[in-house]
Formats: sequence, C-alpha cells, structure tokens
Amino acid sequence: MRTRTILIVVFIIVSLVQLAVPANMIYKYQHILTFGKEFKFKIAPVDPSDPFRGKFVRLRMEADNVRVDSLNDWQSKEVIYLKIETQPDGFVRVFDLSREKPQMGGDFIKARVDYETDNSVVIEYPFNKYYLEESKAPEAERLYFKASRDTANASFVTVNVMDGGAVLKDLIIKGKSIKDLQ
Repeated sequence: MRTRTILIVVFIIVSLVQLAVPANMIYKYQHILTFGKEFKFKIAPVDPSDPFRGKFVRLRMEADNVRVDSLNDWQSKEVIYLKIETQPDGFVRVFDLSREKPQMGGDFIKARVDYETDNSVVIEYPFNKYYLEESKAPEAERLYFKASRDTANASFVTVNVMDGGAVLKDLIIKGKSIKDLQ
C-alpha cells in the first residue's frame, strides 16, 4: 500500500511539473504583451524560398546590422543584448550591443549573433518568424515580399519588449495588419 501511495504522489508531482513549464512560458509571453513597451521594426526584403513556406512568414528587420569596433570579439550564435531606442520617425534604432545584460534603465532585447560582415554584426532576432494559419501563410508571404520591396510604403512589425524579452505582436503592411489584408 505504501508503494502505491508513493507512486501516486510521484505521478502527481511529475504531472504538475509538466503543466507548470508550458504555463510559465505562456505567462511570460502574455506578461510581455500586456506590460511590455511596444516598438516598431522596419522590415526588409527576404529570400522567398523557404522549406517551411505556408506555416510562417520569415521576417528580416532593417535594423539587423550593428557596427562594431572589432569583429574578432563576436562569435556566431553568441547571446548578446541590444540596447534600443525609438527614433523620431517612430522606428527602432539599435545603438549598442554587449554580452552583459544591461543593469540600469533603457530598453533592450536579448538576441544572438548571426554572423559578422564588413565591421558589422548581423543580428538574429528572437522574432524573425510570424506564425499564422497554414492556409493563409502563402498569401501573407506574397504580401510581405511585395511590401518589403516597396520603399514608398513603410511596412513593419510591432514588438513588445520587457526586461530583454521580445514578443512579436503584429505585421503591418501599408498601414494595415496582415490579419486584415487576407
């Protein structure tokens, strides 16, 4: 009887842990969306060929290159912290990057180094894919690709940022949400 009680207690504990992990992820995501500060990132053209086409829209930000003094210091896939600010035009500017999490004030995003090129570090943002219903993704990607080549109409993503976390909120094309354009 005692062995059975122990097994039931272990089962309950394991079940609670399995529920707690995704619940915590959902809580963090929702917390950033609710209380995080919203930023706008201009999008840039991206190669339309993607093996997962139809499941998400692959995004590329204009602000994905940051000038650095020494390229030898940065490694591919290394975790970095990007200090960001809103420019007068309403879009984001990355003004500094570091390996250390900023301790005081300011908005920042935890990201990764993608690769180095011409005295710049190319950033791999944590929000480079916009997921949506599979049947709508090909049309959304077509609209995104067309809009990213049109410099007259600013297309962008809105991202909520809080304590280094960043959550993609919406993809805006020609002033309208991608959800409304389909």
